[in-house]
Amino acid sequence: MSPLPSLRAVVQRLSILLIGLAVVAAACSSQPETCSEVADETIVLMQDLIDEVESELGEMSVEELIASFGSGEELPSVVAFEEKAEQLSERAGELGCTQEQLEAAVADRTDRLEAETPLGQFIIDGIEGGGF
Repeated sequence: MSPLPSLRAVVQRLSILLIGLAVVAAACSSQPETCSEVADETIVLMQDLIDEVESELGEMSVEELIASFGSGEELPSVVAFEEKAEQLSERAGELGCTQEQLEAAVADRTDRLEAETPLGQFIIDGIEGGGF
C-alpha cells in the first residue's frame, strides 16, 4: 500500500474530526444562530484540535502519525473532537445549513488556522486541500 492513500485517509479523518469538534464546542457554549456562526465555531474547533494534537504528539512526523492511525491508535483529542463535531453537525442541521454551504464557509476561514509544528501544518494543509 502506498503512503498516499494512507495520507489522504488521515487528512480526511482529521478534517471530519475537526468539523465535529467545532460542532461540540458550539454546543458547549452559546448555540450558533446562523450557518456563518457554525462555520466560525468550526474554525475554533479545528484550531483547538490542531493545538491539542501538537501538544500530545510534539514533534512526531507525519509518517509516524500515519503509522499510528494505521495501527488503530486513537488520540484523546481526536476522540473528544469527534464527539464535539457530531453535536455541531446536529446544530448545523437544525439551522438548515447544507454541507456545501458549511464547507465553503469553513474554507473561507482557514486562513485563521495556525500551527507550530510540521504535523499541525500537515493538518491545516489537509483542511485547505478539501480533505473534508
